[in-house]
Amino acid sequence: MPYTTNLVRVPAAGNMSLVVNAVKANFAASGGRGFVTTPVSSATLGSQSRPGIISTLVGAQSLDDVDANQNALMENEARRARLDSIDALCEKNHWVVLEVLAGPSGLDDTDFTPKVVARTMFESKVGRSPDLLETLMTIRSKSPFDRKPVITRPISGSVQGLMMTDFAGSLQELKDRGDETNKLAFEHGLPDLLATGAIRHIGRIIALNMQ
Repeated sequence: MPYTTNLVRVPAAGNMSLVVNAVKANFAASGGRGFVTTPVSSATLGSQSRPGIISTLVGAQSLDDVDANQNALMENEARRARLDSIDALCEKNHWVVLEVLAGPSGLDDTDFTPKVVARTMFESKVGRSPDLLETLMTIRSKSPFDRKPVITRPISGSVQGLMMTDFAGSLQELKDRGDETNKLAFEHGLPDLLATGAIRHIGRIIALNMQ
């Protein structure tokens, strides 16, 4: 099963440009696959008062790959120092490893370049996580679009949590896709499975390497 890692950094007041530039430079230097987003419209989660810069790292095909990547980081002092220098500019930061339950489809279309991404987080009622996953898979399969969203589950934190990530070439396209998803969600009873309302973050892709 593939895995991705999200590195979420919340810049301290006045440090947004510094963090954006540092994150982009670090992403380019790493040569890793993935993308970086800045907020277009972000939700407030808990005590998080400022929008975050999110680096998404892809390519791990198993937990053994995640182990290897994290071990390599721990053994690379220069890289750790570079990450520490970015974190020092931030109000807070955290890492999230996600299991990919349904991967992207259509993103390898050479005529498509993703510009914006919506990350929608769902929290099921206790004991209803399998039903929520089945419903999200159904919604994904019935989407009228060729490009399908990604469905992931964090390996830590709430065991009831799932996330749907969708890509588009513009905000209007993202809205159109979201409208169809919302329609299917109500048709298949998704709201009845949720412990709380779904939370969506929308980001603009400022660095991309999926090769």
